[in-house]
Amino acid sequence: MFKSAFVSDADILAWVDTDIENISPTFFYGLIGPMLLNPNIKFVKGYFTRPIRIESSGVELGGGRVTEILARPWINLYFPLLSGYIQPLAGTVAIYRDFFQKMKIPVNYGVEIAMLLQAVEKCGLWSTCQVNLGEVIHKSKDIKALSEMSFQILQVLDSMQKEFQETDQ
Repeated sequence: MFKSAFVSDADILAWVDTDIENISPTFFYGLIGPMLLNPNIKFVKGYFTRPIRIESSGVELGGGRVTEILARPWINLYFPLLSGYIQPLAGTVAIYRDFFQKMKIPVNYGVEIAMLLQAVEKCGLWSTCQVNLGEVIHKSKDIKALSEMSFQILQVLDSMQKEFQETDQ
């Protein structure tokens, strides 16, 4: 993300997960549209539906497992203002370059939630929005990969919670 922000000269940056199998230009239009139409919007997060697939082994794979088991309970407990965000971990975001460059951005799976938390903390909830990008087909991760992802996200959430508590005092 940093390299793309560095090599681009655009005022608005948009990123979409690279493991989306059915990506189309509407993902980008959907992300930057609210920012073009409303100058008060500084950060946009995409959400989408993900069909559940059943592997030949009978294992059910679907989207949002880490969101529902880790992120949403954390948000509900520590940052309920964001409880309306449907997919706080989704890797589809748009942000103004100057705003992005002022953020502390982790280099792991916690990047999306870190951006959302900082956007709301710095500019307020109404400077952010979410947009429906339709249906997304993602390559699902196995349980070991989800565990690693969850640990990285939990580390980011823990450090941000501590930072917010210090700021409030």
